[in-house]
Amino acid sequence: MDKILVILTGGTIACGKTNNGLVPLKGKEYFINILKGISDDEFDVKELMSIDSSDMGCAQWNIIGDEICRSKDQYTGIIVCHGTDTMAYTASALSFMLQNINTPVVLTGSQRPACEKDSDGYSNLSLAVKTAKSSISGVYVAFYDKVISGTHCVKTHTLSDNAFESINYPYTAILKSDRLEINYNSLFKSSSVFEYSNISNSRVLLLKLTPDMDTMIFDYIINSKFDGVIIEGFGLGGMSFKFSNTVLGIEKLIKNNIPVILCSQCLYEKSDFKVYESGLLALNTGAIESGIMTTEAVYAKLKWVLTKTHDMQTIRKYFKTNFVGELGN
Repeated sequence: MDKILVILTGGTIACGKTNNGLVPLKGKEYFINILKGISDDEFDVKELMSIDSSDMGCAQWNIIGDEICRSKDQYTGIIVCHGTDTMAYTASALSFMLQNINTPVVLTGSQRPACEKDSDGYSNLSLAVKTAKSSISGVYVAFYDKVISGTHCVKTHTLSDNAFESINYPYTAILKSDRLEINYNSLFKSSSVFEYSNISNSRVLLLKLTPDMDTMIFDYIINSKFDGVIIEGFGLGGMSFKFSNTVLGIEKLIKNNIPVILCSQCLYEKSDFKVYESGLLALNTGAIESGIMTTEAVYAKLKWVLTKTHDMQTIRKYFKTNFVGELGN
């Protein structure tokens, strides 16, 4: 019999209806009863928090990470019940925090509260249990019959049960006929030992470029003393530079020791800022390209890197290093 730790954090799966809308209300005893109906395995349930996932951030990531680090050797696998809206951010953050963990860490949740008759919560929990008992290790999201690597997961739908997609990376596993079919070729292989680290709450700004964007925003970033900036460019790697000089703004940031990570507003396929003149000019200022990484993974990685260093060359080296499969396999 396997022993699985289930960590509760709130989210829609734990919600009940109130006069103020859906609120996380269901706790430990409620989930113990659900889990008994899913599997005969032994479960320990710990309620670390009961919040909407919109309120998730570094402080909460560290609480979850600390609990996983303390518990990992006592369990076959660990499940984190989490709200869907920021699940991809948390999955990415935990991937970097829990590098080379030899236990499956599986995030799941639901689009509708588990207490509702048509909820997807039961099936997603069942998938998470199967994943937690599997031979894979690392951080994953289990949702709608799919298991997705933590650093390649993005929420793509607001209402559909099929809410998450694996971006630029194959599924880790798919549920077929109630059996988990694992794609072993997708598993990131590392020879390093387990390493745990918290993430400090550094000030990182995500900036989505728009046509005619006022480049005074860059002066604001400098004056507000942000620690790092992520810029979502257009398409493959374009940005305005003739009539609205974004490149000059990026150069200002770099000169003020503020690292700039470049990614695309497009979900699928890689960014390549070397193709067009504007992107190449941005790279020549010292900006760092993120390749196939999702915005969520870039955000989590930059937060994690800034916990370790503010040296620009070291940050560049870290972003070229494939720590947990975020750059592919």
